[in-house]
Amino acid sequence: MREKISSGWCPSQAAGVLLLVWPPGRVTALGGGSPSLGGGGGGRFWPPGGVLGWGGGGGPARRRLGHDAGGLSTMSTVKPVSQAETTPRVKVVFDDIRATRGSEHINHFWRYLAFDPSLLEATWAEVKQVMATPSALDPLTKELIYIAVSVANGCGYCVHSHTAAARAKGMSAAQHADLLAVVGLAARTNHLATALQVPVDSAFDRDAVPDRS
Repeated sequence: MREKISSGWCPSQAAGVLLLVWPPGRVTALGGGSPSLGGGGGGRFWPPGGVLGWGGGGGPARRRLGHDAGGLSTMSTVKPVSQAETTPRVKVVFDDIRATRGSEHINHFWRYLAFDPSLLEATWAEVKQVMATPSALDPLTKELIYIAVSVANGCGYCVHSHTAAARAKGMSAAQHADLLAVVGLAARTNHLATALQVPVDSAFDRDAVPDRS
């Protein structure tokens, strides 16, 4: 059976039972009455993969399957290491993270990576080298690039963590808005260029441009 929801379609089972996602980022729950995307009879915006159950009496009964309060997946593929810092190699990395960032907070990312000390060490070493070592790009610019790439790669965790890092490095609301405008525009024009398979201009060929250095 298929129920028509707003401007699209989504599968359903018996009314009042199925939980479904519609479209990415939105959930529609089918109640006893006609489904909708708002008001007393329907769904609401929800993180991708989130669910909204339909309880009795026409009210939504939320059920979280693998989503925390921020909408990020909590269904990890490994278990966080209990008392990870009792492992000397892990403690060395965590202490270096604290010292480098000037904060006692250790992100979940690092705590979960602690299941493999070698992977933890290698990943932190690269992050520290690229993101925390002075170079041609200033720290805020690096964070803005990281956010854009994280959006393109669909890493919700990284979008959140590096947006927070960018704000800590001075990103203003206006700069954040500009960043999102550029990310959105790039996504659109990337798709158009890919769909059209536009040949690359010879002027863009580095080998064809005289070296003026």
